Amino acid sequence: KIKGFKEKAGDNIISIDYCPVATGGVNRYLLSKKDKNKNERVTVFGKENWFSTENDKEEIHITVNNKKIFFNSALFFQSNLSILPELGDYLNKHVFGDTLLDLYSGVGLLSSMVEEKFKKIKAVEINQKVTPMIEKNIHGDLDFYPLSIEKWISDIKIDKRADTIIIDPPRAGLTKKVRNFLNQSKAAVIIYVSCDPATMSRDLKDIIADKYTVDDFILFDFYPQTSHMEAVAVLRQMS
Repeated sequence: KIKGFKEKAGDNIISIDYCPVATGGVNRYLLSKKDKNKNERVTVFGKENWFSTENDKEEIHITVNNKKIFFNSALFFQSNLSILPELGDYLNKHVFGDTLLDLYSGVGLLSSMVEEKFKKIKAVEINQKVTPMIEKNIHGDLDFYPLSIEKWISDIKIDKRADTIIIDPPRAGLTKKVRNFLNQSKAAVIIYVSCDPATMSRDLKDIIADKYTVDDFILFDFYPQTSHMEAVAVLRQMS
């Protein structure tokens, strides 16, 4: 098998041993013999002169705005570390209140960057493998629910109240049930982070309805030299 990148709109692999826009660590992986015959596709995290693959299952960490954030290469994580401090600064400008609800939390990356602003953080993530990571990344009062968002919404025993809600869903966006929950949530601020403008537009239409207004909107170039952008919308409840 060869190493390389999958071609756009196709299944062929373009053989490559160096990418000029990748980090040094990713390029070291491309030159290595590691994982060459194990998987059709492999996730690699690289920095400067080292890399880690999803097969290593090792705990690694990065530092963002003087905070250590733990994860591993098998779990979802943002792909452009140089933009994370700017995203963290932006979130800190717009969050509000004492209680944060982090939906699709992953390892708690977004909530960890604003945790000093809150007395209580509630996080929901279906992937139970993030549990040891999020418990290390959030140092304050944390309630973590390893459930799908839909099951979490349906559990009548859970206190779902929050002053600020941060959502960072997969490319498919939000189900109708989640959109309805957000519209009825009574949170003062909802911050929607999205990598897909089509599903984001659909979701925002339902979330906003007659309850919220778009207070701010910004794009972060997490994927340079591609057509993809990370969009962030700040919604505020109308008085």
